[in-house]
Amino acid sequence: MRSLAAFAFSLACALGAAGCATGGGAEDLGDGGSSNAGGAGGSGSAAGSGGHGAGGAAGAGGGWPGECAGQEQKGCYTGPAGTEGVGACKSGQQTCESNTWGACQGDQLPSDEKCNGVDDDCDGQVDENNPEAGVACDSKKPGVCAAGTSACQGGQVVCTPNTQASAEKCDGADNDCDGQTDEGCNCVDGTSQSCYTGAPGSQGVGPCKGGNQTCSSGAWGTCLGQVVPGTEICNGKDDDCDGQTDDGNPGGGSSCSTGLSGICSAGTQQCQAGSLKCMQNQQAAPSDTCGNGLDDNCNGQTDENCGCAHDVCSTGVKLGSGCDSATGNCVSKVCAVDSFCCTSTWDTLCVSRVRTECKSLKCAESKGNCSHTLCTTGAALTSGCDSAKANCASKVCAVDPFCCNNSWDSLCVSKLPTYCSYNCL
Repeated sequence: MRSLAAFAFSLACALGAAGCATGGGAEDLGDGGSSNAGGAGGSGSAAGSGGHGAGGAAGAGGGWPGECAGQEQKGCYTGPAGTEGVGACKSGQQTCESNTWGACQGDQLPSDEKCNGVDDDCDGQVDENNPEAGVACDSKKPGVCAAGTSACQGGQVVCTPNTQASAEKCDGADNDCDGQTDEGCNCVDGTSQSCYTGAPGSQGVGPCKGGNQTCSSGAWGTCLGQVVPGTEICNGKDDDCDGQTDDGNPGGGSSCSTGLSGICSAGTQQCQAGSLKCMQNQQAAPSDTCGNGLDDNCNGQTDENCGCAHDVCSTGVKLGSGCDSATGNCVSKVCAVDSFCCTSTWDTLCVSRVRTECKSLKCAESKGNCSHTLCTTGAALTSGCDSAKANCASKVCAVDPFCCNNSWDSLCVSKLPTYCSYNCL
């Protein structure tokens, strides 16, 4: 090693290097000891161990030549080993400045991979790991295809739709991405709306009300829960939703039997107070018409009193005791307490005795202030209207208010024997 160092030193001096003129020079290049010029190094040399030793300052008038000379240039690369010349990576140049190599200029080092068709990170792969991808973006397509996610394709960042076009659905979205929503649909599936299919003006009248319908497959379904006008029936309700209850006598008009006797038996069904009632076609006559074979006064007997000169409810000539024996024998009962009726004249007092002695309310005398006798059907009677006579109206109405609130029907008449102990014979 000493011969090589001496050779180098001699060569430097031969080339005229500064510092070779003083000191003992080449002989003393020792192991960091004293030398010709420079402290801990050798005399007149650079420094340090063996003439270049650590800690030796340059000797006076001498020193080691620089790294380079003049404007010398060379190639350089400061990137990781193995990346030079791979992909975008390339070497640069260094220029000698003051016998020292300057910075490496122009070398291309590895960088983060971008979507550009270039191997930016110089690993031998282009656009690997889908760079610049996964970012929300607008695909510029209509409908559900608009929202997208970026992806690296062919060296370019493209926006790929998150949802691909499909057959149009009735869901309020442009499924086929043609710029139109729900074409061919009448509604959006799953939505609902109020509905009513009845006649205009009938909704909210009587029982009629609207319902609700739901959209399915783009069409409105059946209107559920609605009540539309129906056929009017006798039930006290406005079934046809026209603002009137039981109008047109619904269910009525057919023939029926009243359950009464004689000409009062035949009746016609009528709707009254929400129910059908059999109303007699003819009202009872005061007395039978002799010879017609009918029960004109509806008491269950035909041509009764035809043996008498006149009906017991009418004033006139005296009547013979027993002349009505076939129909209740009322004359004999009256004459038993008032012989005048059978010996002189059948006057108003005799007529009143039909009520008191025969317990019959068939005569007009018995009605008092009532609108008709209690033995005939008709309008509702006022409770107590016959209080000065038999006072039966109040007793009947006490057990059947219908007779005083609605009408005095055959059922009211039939209650006389039970609640008043009177009859209609």
